[in-house]
Amino acid sequence: MMRQTIWVNDLALFRRKCEAPGHAEELISRYPPESRTKVYDHEYWWSDKWSPLDYGREYDFSKPFFGQYHELLLAVPRPNVNLTNSVNCDYCLSATNAKNCYLVSGGYFSQDCMYSDTPALSKDGVDVSICIFCETLYESFSCIRSFNLFYGVHCIECIDSRLMYDCRNCSKCFGCVGLRNKKYHIFNKPYSKTEYEKEMAKIDLGSHKVREEVLKKHRELVLRFPRKYMTEKNTVNCTGDNIENAKNCQFCFEIRGGAENCKYVLLGGLRLKDSYDIFAGAERSELMYESEGIGCHNVLFGGARESFNIQYSGRIFSSSNLFGCVGLRNKEYCILNKQYTKEEYEKLVPKIIEHMKAMPYVSKSGAVYRYGEFFPPEFGANAYNDSLAHEYFPLTKEEVLAKGLRWRDIERKEYGDALEPERLPDHIRDARDDIVEKVIVCGHGGRCAHNCKGAFKIIQRELDFYRKSNLPLPRLCPDCRHHERV
Repeated sequence: MMRQTIWVNDLALFRRKCEAPGHAEELISRYPPESRTKVYDHEYWWSDKWSPLDYGREYDFSKPFFGQYHELLLAVPRPNVNLTNSVNCDYCLSATNAKNCYLVSGGYFSQDCMYSDTPALSKDGVDVSICIFCETLYESFSCIRSFNLFYGVHCIECIDSRLMYDCRNCSKCFGCVGLRNKKYHIFNKPYSKTEYEKEMAKIDLGSHKVREEVLKKHRELVLRFPRKYMTEKNTVNCTGDNIENAKNCQFCFEIRGGAENCKYVLLGGLRLKDSYDIFAGAERSELMYESEGIGCHNVLFGGARESFNIQYSGRIFSSSNLFGCVGLRNKEYCILNKQYTKEEYEKLVPKIIEHMKAMPYVSKSGAVYRYGEFFPPEFGANAYNDSLAHEYFPLTKEEVLAKGLRWRDIERKEYGDALEPERLPDHIRDARDDIVEKVIVCGHGGRCAHNCKGAFKIIQRELDFYRKSNLPLPRLCPDCRHHERV
């Protein structure tokens, strides 16, 4: 899982030049300017003005496969951000069928979301992680089918509630843990409708000071409750956590919408079947191994959409029978981005597999890669501390460099007129309109291990959400808020 998530950048955006012919504009990109990766604007990348087949090459049996694939990977341009069928999401690292999202990664049929990762089939989510079928959420993690829920964790079908942990089918509740089918509860104590409204009128979550006090009280309540061995619903013979509607899934995490006969999966579901070692494999996919994809069949080592019979390939769309390819769309029977006939392809692929076994690739660290191994981690375009791997498997700079991987030192700028967190108004009603023009110092001040840049700004849409929802201004930058949440 570490080797797969090294390839995933969910948080870091950079400025760099577009390298498309006739285009020299500056881009917001998920790839740093020092990367050897060639980057096109995503709209140009999706156009017919260029062809990934132009970078095709003959397979060289005198060199290891992985070395040849790396050369192709560096040659074929990549989109600056991974957007598919998405509108007004230019500052998102990745989104599919999304609209009006800002600084979102893994958005899937999401709308009007900000500062979130993996908001799926959801709307109006701010600072949320892995929430599905939800609307109007704030600072929530792993919630399903919930509406108007703030500070929710592992909640299902909760409505008009605040500070909820492991609750299901609850409404009009505050600061509760482990409740099922309840209404009008405060810190797990039942109230009448009138009493509930009277008590809630005393709690003003628009104040940062009040919010911190009730969050502390809620955390203490959470820690006093016994935990179920795993969070699951409608499962048979499953192990892991946060699994719903699944059967025979072992060591699986964040499984939603149905999965069967899977093992070692992080972020999957939506009818995923018969798959192993998957990161973000979902929706109508089966026979996946060390890969990610949507609507795929038999994809081994890589990533694809609506494709089948793909091996050792990345960024593949609506294609079939590919080996060692990059960036192809609507193609079949290609090897290293070169077109072959069906007969030529079926004759050559077995020879390449035998060659991969006989002549393995040896990395800088001395690791040996033959057929059946995932790509060497040093092929990733981003530094280790910019990758999702660093979030799940944090390493020091020294440990990363010892493995032969890259590390990026975080550039922190000095802002002489930046607002310190303690200078922000305590209550959202006191926030002036010009706060969107101010630079705010992150409460961590760049002293944490979260790639914190030390400062951040608030955009107008965000300010409007805080005002409408009676929420205080944040004291941490989006990156630190994300790491604190997960």
